[in-house]
Amino acid sequence: MQGEDEMDKLYRSFSQLAVAGVVLGCASAEAATMPFDALFRLVTLRAPSQSAVVTVSDSELKTILGNVTTFQSGDRVVLEMWVSDVGALNTGITGFFADISFDQSVLRADALAHSPGPFAVLTDGTIDNPAGAVVDFGGNDGSFVGQGVGPSWARLGYIDMTAIGNGVATIGSTLGVGGIGVLGRTPPPASEIDFDTVTIVVPEPSTSLFLMAGLFALSASGRRRPHKAGRNAMIDSIAA
Repeated sequence: MQGEDEMDKLYRSFSQLAVAGVVLGCASAEAATMPFDALFRLVTLRAPSQSAVVTVSDSELKTILGNVTTFQSGDRVVLEMWVSDVGALNTGITGFFADISFDQSVLRADALAHSPGPFAVLTDGTIDNPAGAVVDFGGNDGSFVGQGVGPSWARLGYIDMTAIGNGVATIGSTLGVGGIGVLGRTPPPASEIDFDTVTIVVPEPSTSLFLMAGLFALSASGRRRPHKAGRNAMIDSIAA
């Protein structure tokens, strides 16, 4: 019986080690499938979103916020920037600065907004419309608690823009000179940050609408002419 008890203990020990190995293996595999330490997303809207912090998956972020991709010339375009810390050690983001590029023939940047939102301290950002760029846009978290700990997202701020031309405009993003700050660890390099690129469309006015307007004008003109001719003929007959 004593031998069986020892065997049972040995079996249980091996079982526990096996389970631990599976768990560790899964954790390692999961970490290996996350190549980025932080995520940076662009969202195009007609007006700023109501919340500066949301908890949602990466794939659902733009849908939840109501991302818009088609605008008309003259429309307001609000470009929001969102960040999330998703690495194996995701302690949160304390500061972030990004360079934004856009098609200056389709879009014009009008103003920068860092608040409401957590990154409203020691802010920066410069609009360069001739170059189609906003340089080093961002700020720092005054609370120093670490923002956007995945799956949560924190809004870095937004750029107020106007659609000034027709066409397809691509908006890109890269890490700015101010870089990224994280809580209690070494900041990740730009290669470990997943930056976003978005495309919006400002369509040309429909030629069919102009054609219909022209046909309507011709039709209306054709209806008026016989009526006018009739009145003239009546006046001529009376005069005769």
